[in-house]
Amino acid sequence: MAAPLLEKVSDYLGSPEPAVRLILSILIGYPFALVYRRFLFHQSASVIHLFHTLSGLSLAIFNFGSQVYHSALCIIVQFLFLRLMGKDGDGRTEQLYLSDGEKDVYTTRTTCLKDLMCFSVAM
Repeated sequence: MAAPLLEKVSDYLGSPEPAVRLILSILIGYPFALVYRRFLFHQSASVIHLFHTLSGLSLAIFNFGSQVYHSALCIIVQFLFLRLMGKDGDGRTEQLYLSDGEKDVYTTRTTCLKDLMCFSVAM
């Protein structure tokens, strides 16, 4: 039902449908934020996490369609990696491959990139 409406809106605006979907998903985030602030701000952490998960997934599915499975798979793999390796798991992985035990630029760079990926999971 939404596809014919979005097609008409994108034809009226003269822009491609993915661009209209992106703008709409950004604008839909504002009512979600109002609902969160008004009704869920003082709820338990599990209720807040459930709301953010469901609203984020619904926006992602609306915006990306079936391509959201790739992002979901990446998030699940990173989550499992963090759970299985524990805190500072990337350091233990690098120590397995280093024979001299000294840190150099290459190992700190990969650690930095892995930390950035972990931060993206947390956000």
